[in-house]
Amino acid sequence: MLGGRQVDTEPGLARVHVDYTTRTCSLAWSDSSERVPSVVSKVSLATGLLYTFSHPTADELRAARRTGTPAMPDAWYLTALDVRTGERVWSRLVGAGPLFNNHYAPVTLGRDGSAYVGLVGGLVRITDS
Repeated sequence: MLGGRQVDTEPGLARVHVDYTTRTCSLAWSDSSERVPSVVSKVSLATGLLYTFSHPTADELRAARRTGTPAMPDAWYLTALDVRTGERVWSRLVGAGPLFNNHYAPVTLGRDGSAYVGLVGGLVRITDS
């Protein structure tokens, strides 16, 4: 189905705090807007960011276009969230279409700060410009 839209997933991410001393867990934060269908997200202790691969719905992309934000159908984004608060820090368009689906590959962080993501169509390296 080249060029078709991927199925939308339910949104949601959560950070759970584990207290090893008391052997208890508590919810540090939750986010009900980011859609992360299939990536293994990573946290960088150096930046304090959680890096994930998000996939907004078609309606969310249409709304973004109305506000002047560039968006493409079936778009995939590398998105960074503040690991302490869960707030979105930034999101960068990686590409659109089924070949940009990461299909459960992880985000891998390089020593130079680059993020690498394996996709159905190959491997991408995302860096600051």
